[in-house]
Amino acid sequence: MTAQIIDRPDHAERRAHPAALFGMPVALWMFAGLFLGLTAFGAWQMALYEHDRLFALMLAQAVLYLAAVWWVLRNGAALDRKPALILVLGVALLARAMLLPMPPVSTDVYRYVWDGRVQSAGINPYRYMPANPALTGLRDEEVYSRINRVDTAVTIYPPMAQIVFLAASKLGDSVTAMKAMMVAFEALAVFALLRLLKAGGQSRAHILFYAWHPLPLFEFAGSGHVDAIAIGLMLAAMLAANAKRPFLSGMLLAAGAAAKYVPAVIGPALYRRWDWRMPAGFGLALVLLYLPYLGVGRGILGFLPGYVQEEGIAGSGIFWVALVQRLTSAQGNLTTAYFGLVALVLAGLGLAALFRRAPDRISPALTGALLLAFTLAVTPHYAWYFSWLVPLLCLRPSLAVLWLTLAAPALYGLPWLPDAFTVQVAIYLPALVLILLDVLRPQATFSAERAPS
Repeated sequence: MTAQIIDRPDHAERRAHPAALFGMPVALWMFAGLFLGLTAFGAWQMALYEHDRLFALMLAQAVLYLAAVWWVLRNGAALDRKPALILVLGVALLARAMLLPMPPVSTDVYRYVWDGRVQSAGINPYRYMPANPALTGLRDEEVYSRINRVDTAVTIYPPMAQIVFLAASKLGDSVTAMKAMMVAFEALAVFALLRLLKAGGQSRAHILFYAWHPLPLFEFAGSGHVDAIAIGLMLAAMLAANAKRPFLSGMLLAAGAAAKYVPAVIGPALYRRWDWRMPAGFGLALVLLYLPYLGVGRGILGFLPGYVQEEGIAGSGIFWVALVQRLTSAQGNLTTAYFGLVALVLAGLGLAALFRRAPDRISPALTGALLLAFTLAVTPHYAWYFSWLVPLLCLRPSLAVLWLTLAAPALYGLPWLPDAFTVQVAIYLPALVLILLDVLRPQATFSAERAPS
């Protein structure tokens, strides 16, 4: 017979009803104020082009974020009320509004604006490099002078991204308009997450895990990275799959993959075996999205093949390959063996997703495992590539994902940090340990609270 420890009534009462201000816990107001204060400081550093301070701030903001996550996990059921959700989302929107007019850290967004401008002129964005004389009339000092690889590469971004770039150019031919478009796709992501949380019987307060995370905040509202499109569409595809709308789910997943390829990785987690509708929707959407740009033939891939080689994604830039080479001096077919292992792991996870116990519903654990495995396999060199993982924290909090997404800004490099390889060691090796803890920990450790009925 086991003994049950009973709280003193006043202690239980405090946990069930935290100290409140305007009907919301005081602690939530405190977190909101600190979050907005740090974001305002970050916006100031962006305006001053003090990027090293900004990256340090993102790492420091991780401490506040972790405290907020811990507090929400303890009080999520009490927070699953409309006023608290309005505060969380209102603060997230205000924080993003602070960053929209600031100059971006990355130059990628200038290419987005340029691609939209080129399409507005009736020109296929995959046809010419920006420096091509055919585009002389489109150049200006504000955008053209800041495009990376201006005379060495055509665009790399797939058709769905191009459609969004064109739409943004119609709203306003500016970096701010493009960043606002990315925030709009974040709104789609938040909507889908709230619906998925409700469908799963989880506390909607978990939306804070995405809305207040420093990585999407600064990378999307701050720098306008295209990953926001892929994330929003990927989550919409998950929502459609959960609502038993496989054809729509396939189309949305294809649109996400045609924004930045990565969402295709979770396809097995959304597919209901032996059902043709999801792959049919996926295939049809791809055809419709690529068709308007096929006039360039094989050029439809843009700079992608060159980028894969340039960034070492084909093998030389993979952290795990480099680590083994440093430790063992191994050469030969190491890259081939590595990608063979990656293929086996992803295939195993894909099969587990295909034959999941409840095929009519998505599995956040398997969806997250596929995305996490892919991310760790390619070991990204850029912080914003880890933003793919952040939404999964809402559905299934993970120590490994928390670590990877909060440590990612260190990849920018700071004067007081060691060399790039050592930074990667400090990021990726602890992630393996945390994955093991995620697998072995009792389910209750990070279990989601039930929303109050």
